[in-house]
This record gives sequence, C-alpha cells and structure tokens, in this order.
Amino acid sequence: VTLTNPISSDRVALRHSLLASVLEIAAANSRFADRIGGRLALFELGKIYLAAEDGVLPDEPARLAILLTGARQPEHWRAEGAGGVVDFYDLKGVLEALLEGLHVGEARFEPAAHPSWRPGHAARLLLGERQLGHLGELHPLVVEAFELRTRDPVFAAELDLDLLLAHMPESHRVEPVSVFPPVVEDLALVVPQELAAGDVAGALRRAAGPLLQQATLFDLYQGSQIPAGKKSLAYHLTFQAPDRTLTDRDVGRLRERILRSLEREIGAQLRQ
Repeated sequence: VTLTNPISSDRVALRHSLLASVLEIAAANSRFADRIGGRLALFELGKIYLAAEDGVLPDEPARLAILLTGARQPEHWRAEGAGGVVDFYDLKGVLEALLEGLHVGEARFEPAAHPSWRPGHAARLLLGERQLGHLGELHPLVVEAFELRTRDPVFAAELDLDLLLAHMPESHRVEPVSVFPPVVEDLALVVPQELAAGDVAGALRRAAGPLLQQATLFDLYQGSQIPAGKKSLAYHLTFQAPDRTLTDRDVGRLRERILRSLEREIGAQLRQ
C-alpha cells in the first residue's frame, strides 16, 4: 500500500509488519547500549496495512510485536554479570505468561521456518489450528539491515492481536485454593526423538485429568542408555484434590493410568 504524498523517499509504503517498527525503536535505543547495560525489552501494539482484495482502503489488522536482546537481568551491584543473556526460552516465557494472564488456552508452539528469523531458531504459535504468530531469533541479516548495535542475539515475536483478543474469555472462574496438600511425583519417559515436549505434556494432562495441577519438564537426556532414535524426558507431576488428601494408592492408580495412556497415544515407555 503506497502513499501519494510520502514524508520522505524511504517512507513510500505503509508497513505490512510491526517488526520493522519495533526494530527501528530498538536500533535507536541501541545507540545508548552502554547506559542501559546492553539490555533491551520492548513491545509495541499497532496496526499494519494490507492491500484489500476489494475496495480502495486497505485492511488494517492489529499486531503485537515483542523484542528482547542483551542481559537477562538489569545491572545490579550485587549480581554484576549474573544471569547471562536472553535466549529463545526467555521470549517463549514472556508469551506463555501473556497467554496465561489473558486466560487463553489451547496454545502450542511448534518449529517453523520464516525468512525474518534465523533458520532452525524459529517457531510458530498456534491457537487450535489457527496461527497466532511467529517467534524466534532474528536473522543476522535483519539485525544488520536495521543497524542494531549489539553483539548479542536479538529475539522477537509478532502476533495477530485480533486473533489473540478473540480467544480471550469475557470472564474467568477463579477456583479456590485447595487446603489439602499436593503430591509431587517424578516421571521419566522414553519417547520418539521427533516428539515435541509440549505434545508429551499435553498427553500427560489428558491422561491424568483434573487432579494433575502441573507438569514441569526438568530433564532431557540423550545418550548411550537410551535406544537410538529415542530421548528421555523427565517431568515433575503435581497432583492435588480440592476435597481430600490424596493417598499413595490414589497416586499409584493415576500413575498407571497415565503410563497406559501414554504408551497407547504417543508410544512412550517408562525409563527404567
């Protein structure tokens, strides 16, 4: 979508991605990298402009862009240099926290390819079967083109804000905190190499039902003790009932049900 009277020769077309805007802001701020400890954490909400199939005026869908680079934590007198630099999982965590805060469910991440992101370092975010957006490490050529003054990888995401808000419920039921103690079990599973950890966690939740409050991946192992083409994923499983204290027998039955279901659904085996 081009302008009849652009304000400058490099502003002839309306933006079709919010990434360009947030990258320009990041580039301007990167000139002061020494003052801010080389750390940038930015987001922008705005519209993009796409040529409409019919009519004179363009479509104006809303987008959300997020950018992270540099130190994981701001400089602090007690922890100089601690925490390292941000990586893909910091950005993924930001998006997971956003989805949880908006009570948007059915989201999943899967590997993807996109020309703006570094090959092998990108993913797409899905809501059901619809694509919410892309995220990952920006391609070095993109970082160079926007003249970001940083030696650290730059991570960014762009989401379809209209789709995100459409999946946000109008109300959310708050459940009371259970007064009964939780039971934490560790479960190590041998699964096919190509199977995503998120798919395993989803299968765990479906098999366990409402008594499973949390499934946290804490270990990934690949080595001589695991068959070729397999990997071991270990999870902390937190079980809790709202109306009673779970017994060892209750948890044992849940464990057996989970293992039978995972073997049938994803071919998982208990790691011995």
